[in-house]
Amino acid sequence: MPKYEVSIDELRACVNPLNGDMWKCAPIEEAEITQALEARDFEEKPWKEVKETLDPSLHRAFHVARIAYLASSPNKPDDDRPIVIGIAPDRVWIYDGNHRIAAAMVRGDSTMKIGIAPYEEAAVLKHFPSAKKL
Repeated sequence: MPKYEVSIDELRACVNPLNGDMWKCAPIEEAEITQALEARDFEEKPWKEVKETLDPSLHRAFHVARIAYLASSPNKPDDDRPIVIGIAPDRVWIYDGNHRIAAAMVRGDSTMKIGIAPYEEAAVLKHFPSAKKL
């Protein structure tokens, strides 16, 4: 799977985890994450470790705390678990990395390294015109 450096603004235009759609919750405002950062209200565990046991009424608060935790430090390359974006003819989605992308948005990062699958360069450049292949 090829990796690209893409603009956060272009990512936000195609896939915005803060809108809550992926997690089936109300949109998350950046101010909520800023408040969680200031309060050090962090969640270190990944979603896949808690989603089956966490009461649904706590899901949204989990996502805020998880994003705050990830936003508290610079994004690190994660070759073991890369951020992956899927591109199909009818949609673009985050396959893995919703919280990490949201954290980069909150931190104000300008770009992010992501993997894109399935790979078709024309589709990548259609959605992410400034993407740079790594």
